[in-house]
Amino acid sequence: MNRIVTGRTAIIKLFAIGLVVTLFTVLSLVGTREKAAASAFGPSPTFTNAPGESNCTVCHADYTLNEGDGFVDIIGVPSNYTPGQPVTITVRTEQASAVIYGFQLTAIDSTGQKVGVFSVPVQSEKRVQILQGVVGENLLREYAEHTSAGLTNGQFGFNSWDFTWTAPMQPAGRVDFYATANAANSDGGTGGDYIYSDTTFSVPATAPVSIGGRVTTPSGLALRNAKVILTSPNGGQTFATTSSFGIYSFAGVPSEAEYTISVQSKRYRFAPRILTPTGNLTDIDFVGLE
Repeated sequence: MNRIVTGRTAIIKLFAIGLVVTLFTVLSLVGTREKAAASAFGPSPTFTNAPGESNCTVCHADYTLNEGDGFVDIIGVPSNYTPGQPVTITVRTEQASAVIYGFQLTAIDSTGQKVGVFSVPVQSEKRVQILQGVVGENLLREYAEHTSAGLTNGQFGFNSWDFTWTAPMQPAGRVDFYATANAANSDGGTGGDYIYSDTTFSVPATAPVSIGGRVTTPSGLALRNAKVILTSPNGGQTFATTSSFGIYSFAGVPSEAEYTISVQSKRYRFAPRILTPTGNLTDIDFVGLE
């Protein structure tokens, strides 16, 4: 029968894991310029499976990456981030047979450099710590990972950790998040443990724009009560009706996406238009075809 291990057993298990990872890191960096801080109560940096990095199967080698029936999820990353926006991120890993759990996560831009800043909530027992490491010659990265207090949550089968990622003050393009997690058996060694990985990304939020114009007959007269249709990339549609002057408009349209605008009328045909707005557009006009 499974049982919750004591804090001493959990620390012994993690201490052993930390020593093995530290030894591997030191040996692998001899003769190179790479440096990484190591901790007996958490893995060394640079084991998130991000580009240029390895993952925890280097030491926990009984199973290949994602071989088990568990998983790790990165939860809370917005599809679009706003500069300076604080975001609560949760890393959750599950494995029915595991007793203690650990994780490591990083966020990088398209050049591989760290982007944004991690911070941890104020807790009586800090379950997450923040470290820095260098990948290759000069790729500085920041890492969030578990502490000894974060090994268990008092329940079997899963564990999770919460922390904050604050987006950069200026848009930095797409941000990729990489995480690995260890679902361990707490036997005092590195054998029999499952390693999982997950990735997700966020892109800068774009300011909404307005799109408008005029619909006229072939002779240039305003066409009243024509139906104008704005179709988004996912197939969603928004409708507008022309005024007595033939004018239509759409407000609050997300920018930098491809839209199709078409016009429906009982008397005239109109050629649809395709556009990708990056700012307000006021001259998307349509002229009826005979």
